[in-house]
This record gives sequence, structure tokens and C-alpha cells, in this order.
Amino acid sequence: MKDVNPNLLNPSPQNKLRFNRRFSVVVICFAISALFWFLKAMSRDYSSRIVIPVTYSNLPGKKVVVNDLPKEISVNIKTTGFKIISFGLRRKQKEINIDVARKMKSVEISSGLLAFATKTFIADFNEQLGKEVTVIGFDPDSIVFNFKDRLSKLIPVYLDLKASYERQFDTTAAPFAVPAFVEVSGPHSLLQNLKSIKTELIEIGPLKTTYKAKVRLLKNNLLTYNISTVELTVPVEKFTEGIVEIPVNPINVSKGFTLKTFPERVKIRYVTALSSFNKVSPAMFDAIVDATNLEKVHPEKLSVQLITQPDFVRSSTVEPERVDYILRKQ
Repeated sequence: MKDVNPNLLNPSPQNKLRFNRRFSVVVICFAISALFWFLKAMSRDYSSRIVIPVTYSNLPGKKVVVNDLPKEISVNIKTTGFKIISFGLRRKQKEINIDVARKMKSVEISSGLLAFATKTFIADFNEQLGKEVTVIGFDPDSIVFNFKDRLSKLIPVYLDLKASYERQFDTTAAPFAVPAFVEVSGPHSLLQNLKSIKTELIEIGPLKTTYKAKVRLLKNNLLTYNISTVELTVPVEKFTEGIVEIPVNPINVSKGFTLKTFPERVKIRYVTALSSFNKVSPAMFDAIVDATNLEKVHPEKLSVQLITQPDFVRSSTVEPERVDYILRKQ
């Protein structure tokens, strides 16, 4: 049997070190070659496609666009690999603003329908993408503008409000917005039937103090507002119960008759804001019984009606609600 070189089975430390050095040199050379290849490849121009969000500005002052304009445009570009990679690393491309008025200076709007080739706005895209990027195509290849005459009108604000209150607390007046009206601009077809401008939904509570906050108006792509927010106020105060005693006044008593009720006075139980409690007086209430045709119709009892009470009083009840009576002929 042929003898095996023992150095091959058990390489010495010197041999191991020599091998490791050779291997490291090979790896480094390979990495440098790959890097130069990558840099050279990325320096070349390639075709690619990116999707860019767009906004539109400087629309004709007396016109409004009533159709949906593209919110994104797919752009075919030619640029270096490095630039394409930089686009790909972005989560979302920076939006491009299209200056419409600049392209419409020599265009007269007659029928209201205009179509522009998207490449008409290539300067707007080149300004953002940079000189090293060449735009070679768009999708969609045209943008259609359907114009209508712009009108303005004052429209009331509608508060979309859901509020709850702590026990014994409530509103002292209806919630309100400042300003209460918004100047709305848009096509006549929309403005003529527009009754209000809604706010975003506000859900608050339980409240025990007056609430104030800025609230956004709901957007409409076909309408523009002179403001974007309103100041909401919900006046809130603690409420308390009170009682007053007042006389019952008969009305429509036939001539030659007198009417007396039992009892002659009733209690009015009411609820009012704590700040208004000391303003309440019995003279502010008026309770009646109706004696129409009482000499012909003889009900067992008469219903007491509360016909007058202060504006700042609520939840008023009469005790008792029905009274006995005596109708006498004079």
C-alpha cells in the first residue's frame, strides 16, 4: 500500500495560514470585480415606470371642474439605474403640481370640455424629476377637463354632533358654529339644491362644562369653501328643579256663568339652569282651564293647560293635571 503524506492529513499551522490568505485574496478580488461591474451597470440608462400623485392648481377663476381628474399618472422614464433604484426606495413619490392656467392662456373655453395631452404638462414633471431623467410616455395619455361656470352662495353650516352629558347637566342653548354660514363656490347644478355644509362627525361627552373646538367641514371635490374649519360651541350647565304655585284662570266662560276650580291654585314643577334659578317668578307662568260649552257638556274634571312659561325653563309639569270645578249661573 502506498504511503500517504502526513502533511496532507494534518496540515501544519503554516499551511492553514497560507491557504486562508489565498482564499481571502480571491474573495476580495471577486468582491471588487462585482462592485465595479455593479457601478458600471447602474451607470447605464434603463427604461422604467413610476406612478406619481398629481394635484392641479390655477384653474380658471370663473370656472369649476365637474369631472374627476386623475389623482395619479404613470410615467415612463429613461434614466440611470441609480436613479431608478432611488425612486424604488421611496414609499411614495412626491406629488407633482400641474399648473393648468399656464397651458390655457391661448385656449378659449366655449363648450366647457377640454382635453390636454398629458405631455403638454411635461415641463411640470421635468422640473421635479430632474435633468438626468427623460420622460418618454404617460398613462393616461390625456387629461380631460369638464368646466362649468363657478357661482358663489352663502350656505348654513350643519353640525354633525353626537353629545352626551353628565347627570343633572345639559345644554342651555342649541350648539352653534361660528361662522354659521360658509361661502361656497361651485357649479349652479350643485348650488341650487345645496341646503347645508356638513361638518365632520363630532362625538363628545359626557360633558359637564361648555365645550369648544375647531371642526373641519366635509370636503367636496366639486365645491370650494372660503374657510375649512368652524368654531363649535356646546353651552353646558348644571340644571336644577324648582316649584312655583300659581292660580288657575278660567277662559271662555259663557255669559251669565261663573266658574270656580278646586283647587284654585296649582303647582308648576320645572327644570332650569342653575344660573337662571333666581330669575324664575310665579308671574312668568300662566295656567288655564277652558270652559267652552261647559254649560252643555259636563265633564267630570277640567284639564289644566300651561300656556306661558319663561324661555329658559324646560320640562314643566302641572300638579294636579286635572281639577274639579263648579259652574254657577248668576
